[in-house]
Amino acid sequence: MTERDPRFDLGSIAKNKAIIEQAKQDNKKRESRSGGPLMALVNLPWLIAAGAWIWWEYFR
Repeated sequence: MTERDPRFDLGSIAKNKAIIEQAKQDNKKRESRSGGPLMALVNLPWLIAAGAWIWWEYFR
């Protein structure tokens, strides 16, 4: 009964804060790398529309 529950230990607050800060920094790194694939997805509807128009003109 004298053992304290680690969930209520104040040391775990600092530990969890460090984990959160590390996750924030990792997220910033990931955001800076993900611009290329995102831009490719933006162009995808235009490519589909161009393909459909070419298909329509060719097989009409």
